[in-house]
Amino acid sequence: MADYQLKLFSPNDVFNPPDGVIPRWDDFKTRFLAQGDSWFSIGAWPPWATSNILQQVSLRFAACAINCAYPGRRLSRMVDWKQDAAFQRLLNGKFAYPWDGILLSGGGNDLIEAAAVLAIGPDGAPVPPDQRLLLNPNEWGPPGKGAARYLSDAGWATFAAHLAPQFDEVIAQRDADINKDVPLFCHTYAHLMPRNAP
Repeated sequence: MADYQLKLFSPNDVFNPPDGVIPRWDDFKTRFLAQGDSWFSIGAWPPWATSNILQQVSLRFAACAINCAYPGRRLSRMVDWKQDAAFQRLLNGKFAYPWDGILLSGGGNDLIEAAAVLAIGPDGAPVPPDQRLLLNPNEWGPPGKGAARYLSDAGWATFAAHLAPQFDEVIAQRDADINKDVPLFCHTYAHLMPRNAP
């Protein structure tokens, strides 16, 4: 039975602890470094009335996570160490610690951005199917393909070719110093389910 709520700290709790004392990591059996977007920061709008995935984690042992997540962040920006120095400093920089695992929520906002690309660009020119995820009605496949008839296989291949190197960069940064081969935990996305809700 899960008895322990995952205790969350911010990077500021490490860099500038409020009472001048860095939190006691030895109080926790397991220590994670977390990076992500709104799934790990705010769950929905308004943020004060919602929670995130990490706030829902209960374990059989005492564990904590330093949470570097920020809403709206794309995975391609998470691996840009100039834009997200806190995660890098905790992973393999001045404040690096030998973490027991890295929790990563990435790719969702990249997907949302890619799905927003329309068949006609802002300049009025057609956007080729390999540069978008969804097809025009005149490009749809046969009804027998089900929902896949609406998707651009070439566009999904382009998206995968964009996303995979971002994960590779996270792994390369992880392996650059004391956290080499530390497990990387990623969550998946559930299928959309209709429900009777306003």
